[in-house]
Amino acid sequence: MGKLPGVLEIFESELKKYEEDIEKYKGKYSFNLDDPMLKVSKNITERLFEIGQTIAAMIIDTITPKSIGGDFRNYLSNAFRLADNPFHKYMDRKKILEELKEIYFTSKPYLLDLLSTPKKPAPEIDISDNVRVESREYLMESRKCLLADANRAAVVMAAVALEDIIRKKYEKKWGSSKNKSFYEVIDELFERGALRKEEKPLLDLCRIYRNFCAHPSDIIEVSPQLAEGILKTVVALINAHYT
Repeated sequence: MGKLPGVLEIFESELKKYEEDIEKYKGKYSFNLDDPMLKVSKNITERLFEIGQTIAAMIIDTITPKSIGGDFRNYLSNAFRLADNPFHKYMDRKKILEELKEIYFTSKPYLLDLLSTPKKPAPEIDISDNVRVESREYLMESRKCLLADANRAAVVMAAVALEDIIRKKYEKKWGSSKNKSFYEVIDELFERGALRKEEKPLLDLCRIYRNFCAHPSDIIEVSPQLAEGILKTVVALINAHYT
């Protein structure tokens, strides 16, 4: 079998790390909230959640009924919530892992088909050389999703890149943002004068569309034009903080 499309390869890698992390806790108990293992687990689960939202959007774009993608995202959310105390949640995390794997690997042939043949041209991405490698990768995967008409996934992946950049901007000056929502990070940066007045509504727009696209909703149609517009907006916002 050939090399997996990037977003699937990244997700499978993170899924494997999550599985290995679960097994570390089998038969272990700890009440020390400062245990370094907890920080590692949170980072692994956070990364799985970030990439998994894109997979959820692709499933919603591809699989019928759309609620399957919603179920997938719900399992991701449950995994994220359980990361705070994995010592006492071994069986719960194990069950979530099995549910994620079942939906993902059942959907995988359809996702491969979706991503295998570009269906249209997509905009070139001109990003500052100073942008983090991880964020650049997210943007390139967003572009590939756009090429494949996976419009929801393109929006989610672009917004993941944007959140990564904005959180790093916050953390560079004010410490960890782990316990803050993306909404709170944007608001605090604006209140501290770290965002321009015209940037905040654009950041909120991208955040809100990301949330819509990661859920099986028919409230809005995610057209190719909308997805491309979000990607271009994200690129402009990221470049604005690296020039």
